Amino acid sequence: MKKLSLLVAAVALYAQNNQAPQQSVMPTTASGIIPNSPYLQRPSIIKITGVGEGVPPISVVSPAQAKALARRAAIADAYRSLAEKMYGIRLSAKDRVRDLIAQRTEVRTAVYGIIRGAKIDEEIWKDGLYRVVLMVDLDACMWSSYLSAPSLYKCGN
Repeated sequence: MKKLSLLVAAVALYAQNNQAPQQSVMPTTASGIIPNSPYLQRPSIIKITGVGEGVPPISVVSPAQAKALARRAAIADAYRSLAEKMYGIRLSAKDRVRDLIAQRTEVRTAVYGIIRGAKIDEEIWKDGLYRVVLMVDLDACMWSSYLSAPSLYKCGN
């Protein structure tokens, strides 16, 4: 009798520890979103980088002046690169053709824009070339409303 009750207790303990895990059901709202979970959406702050390169002019007085002028040219080029990404490029081209032969091709580009809050992320001076990486954080919702374009981001309206 003792052996039988010991066997029944062992089987009950084994069954209790090896039960199949119960499936937990997560509550959802009518739209299917699990409460207290973050929405999976694109971030509204996007980082745009622009790379600029500059070389010093030939007529410089000292190496320090060469480096300073190359840095200045690289920063201006990086701002141009940022403006191209943010605003786009205005392009005009002219071809001159005579007797079905291209005589002259002229391509002009222009960029117009205002950039505020750009920060230098990286600077490299190597082999007479100065390279600058500028970065600006842009609020996509505000930017798309500024450009009067439909936003791809979920903006709080």
